[in-house]
Amino acid sequence: MLRTVDTSSEIGDVALFERLRRGDETAIRELVERLEGDGAGYWWQAGRYLWSDQLTECLDRALGLLANEAPGSESEMSEDLWILPELLMELPLATAERLVRKHWAGLSRLADYVQVALYFASPGLRNQVREVVEQCEDPASLFERLAHRFGVHVEGRRGITRLSQMKALLPYLDHLSDLDIRWLWEACNENSWFDWRRRHLDWRAKRAGGRFVDATSAMKELDKELARSEPFPWVDRWGEALLKTGFTRDDMMELVEDWLGSHGEEQALHMAVDLVTRFGRRRHLPVLQGHESAQSGRGQPIIDNASFGLQLRSLE
Repeated sequence: MLRTVDTSSEIGDVALFERLRRGDETAIRELVERLEGDGAGYWWQAGRYLWSDQLTECLDRALGLLANEAPGSESEMSEDLWILPELLMELPLATAERLVRKHWAGLSRLADYVQVALYFASPGLRNQVREVVEQCEDPASLFERLAHRFGVHVEGRRGITRLSQMKALLPYLDHLSDLDIRWLWEACNENSWFDWRRRHLDWRAKRAGGRFVDATSAMKELDKELARSEPFPWVDRWGEALLKTGFTRDDMMELVEDWLGSHGEEQALHMAVDLVTRFGRRRHLPVLQGHESAQSGRGQPIIDNASFGLQLRSLE
C-alpha cells in the first residue's frame, strides 16, 4: 500500500519514511535523492532502519562536505547532520575507519567525530585522537556525553562491545563527567569486565556517587530499602543489581550478615530472610543468626520459616 503513494504528493514524504522505517530496500533510490537535497538531516535518520552501499557512498560525500567547511562555520552543518556520528558507529569497523581516516583533517575539529574515532579504538585512530587531545586547550570539551555517544543505555544501539574500546578510553578518563564514568562502569558490568573495571573505574565511580561500587555503598542501598514503608518487593532488585556488579552469592551473604548485625529492626530481619531465601543456599542460613532477635529467640520463628523454604528450594 505504501509503495503506491506518489512520493511527490502531499503525503509522499510520510509514506516514503514509513517504507524506510519498515526496511523497504526498494525505497533506497528515493532516499538517496532526498539525501542529496535540502533537509538531508531528517532523511539520514532512515539509516537507523536499513543500509546499503549507496548509502555508504552518500555518507562519504556528506562527511566530505562537512570536513571541507571553513573552520568555525562547520558547526551549523554539523548540527543539521547530527545523526551521522551514530550511523558511522553502526557500520563495520573497516568501512567506518576508512571514512573517518579519509576525512580526518576536517572532522578532527569536531568533538563528535573525535569520539567516533575513539569508539572504534583501532591503533591508527587512537594515535590520531591522541594528537588532537594534546593540541586541545580544553580536552574535556572533546569528551562531553561520551557514554551516550558510544550508545551506552541507548535503545537500538550496539553500545560498547569490546574491551579494547574501554582500554582506548583509559588516557582520557579524567576528562569524563561523573555520569559518563557511571555509565562506563555499568557497561563493564554488562560485559563482565569486572577486573578491568575494579582497577580503573571503581574508585572513580565511587567518587561520582555510584551505587554498588563496593560493600559500603551496597549496604547504603539496603539502608534505603529499609527506610521504605514497604521495602520487601524491592529487595530482589537489590540482590539482582548486586550480582550484576561481579559480587558472588557468597559475597552477598557475607555483606547481608554484616549489615544485619548492625540493624536490630524486625523489618531488617525480614529483608535479610527475603535475600537469603531468594539468593542464598542452605549453607547461608547462619547469616540470619546475627540478628539480635535471633539471639533472644524472638526472631526464631521467622528464621525457621526461612530455613524450611530454603531447604525446599535448594539442595546445596
